[in-house]
Amino acid sequence: MLRVALDAILARMRIAVNRARKRLGSAFSCFLLALASSSYADSYDVLAEPDGKDRWLPAVLVVAGYSFQDVGATVRSGDLMGPSFVNSTNPIRPPASGHDLMTTPDVGLGFELMTPTLAGSSWVPRVFHHAIVSGAFGPYRDVAKEGTIEDLAVDPDITNPRDNNVTGQGSRTRVQMDKLVLRAGTGVAWPVEAFGRNLRVRLSLEYVRQVMNVEGAVRRAVCDVSNGAPVPMCGAIGVDNGGGGIDDFREIDLRKDKQKALHGLGPGLELEADAGRLGSIVPSLSIGVQAYRFLGDRDLKFYTQNEYGETARFTFEQEPWAIRAGVGVRFRWIPE
Repeated sequence: MLRVALDAILARMRIAVNRARKRLGSAFSCFLLALASSSYADSYDVLAEPDGKDRWLPAVLVVAGYSFQDVGATVRSGDLMGPSFVNSTNPIRPPASGHDLMTTPDVGLGFELMTPTLAGSSWVPRVFHHAIVSGAFGPYRDVAKEGTIEDLAVDPDITNPRDNNVTGQGSRTRVQMDKLVLRAGTGVAWPVEAFGRNLRVRLSLEYVRQVMNVEGAVRRAVCDVSNGAPVPMCGAIGVDNGGGGIDDFREIDLRKDKQKALHGLGPGLELEADAGRLGSIVPSLSIGVQAYRFLGDRDLKFYTQNEYGETARFTFEQEPWAIRAGVGVRFRWIPE
């Protein structure tokens, strides 16, 4: 069983990595194409102008990228406790657990400030600080799941349907990154020559705050003996379709939602190049990657119960590291 689970996790990781490699390969190709078509055919670097080395350089950032992080979850329900199940040891639904390598796209807007050069030369580094507000728009992922949760229904052609004839039963714990993501960083931008151009290599310490939305649900249909239905057959009382109906069943619907805020720190590496001058505005293109190590408690546990004391318990766990890769455009204010 352990070998099967590991093989499944590795298979999902390979799929996500291949998908990310294609997307980032396209982004890098666009980055190189933009450099090649830039109006700066020579190696002229605006930030290296003699009258620019002593300036503070503000900039507005537009960024887009993908985050990759491995999460785990479980769902476990208690015993049936309603009418006719007072002494039952039967669980409401079977337990489920799983892991998922989540891939979440984001788009953000930020502000950056670069200091003057750290010495008199234009070819020494500048320190920069930035803050970015991003919107993430990844889907919910069913990390732990068994069955299929949907509206309960019974095939009207089935006479005297049993519990297992009811569709829509199941349990799950699903996870989504919340829309609001906050990032900030500080580092050093070092000018280098590469690809026949003057570029800047940016090394930084990055911070991220993100919130994970965790939703748990367990749904089950059992014979409603309060309506006089026999056990385990529930169709004798049906009046809607003449052969037993969903009204003969008691619906167990246990749901609860929680959020987990995560804070991460880690290194960032970015390659940047100016793409031209538009009056006092100098746009630049960049491509980079950040690695975040989440701090503190990364687990979340919660449960819910109904009026009969029937319970469901859910857990979420964030693995220690997450990776983000993306591209960006800076519009830097450098008056002529």
